[in-house]
Amino acid sequence: MSNTLASNEQARQQLNSLRPQPTAESKAARIRQLLPDIEDAMRRGISQTDILNALAGAGIQMTLDELRNALYRARRQLRKASHETTQTPAPAQRQPAAPAAAARTQQPIRQPSSIAEQWQQARDNPPEWK
Repeated sequence: MSNTLASNEQARQQLNSLRPQPTAESKAARIRQLLPDIEDAMRRGISQTDILNALAGAGIQMTLDELRNALYRARRQLRKASHETTQTPAPAQRQPAAPAAAARTQQPIRQPSSIAEQWQQARDNPPEWK
């Protein structure tokens, strides 16, 4: 019985001494961090293949399609994040809608000269129900 207690104590000590292994960042996370540098290189005319080779030299192994996909997703996430921060202002800061609607209805309606203008006029002007 004391053998199992000692065994349990030893197992408990070993479990308590375990430390989590540092998790490696994903390729996508590393691309997101390097996105400004990658885009700067692309603006300077560096090809994606050369960028891929440079990343491989730094330990980021991926295919050209993986790089393109990661760049697309990183840019989309960046756009989405910037869009969320530039939402419409709070209700207290909004301008009343009535003057804008009044200005829109005060403009004289010009006769369209083409089908495209007819479509634009129908799209941009509210219907006049009689």
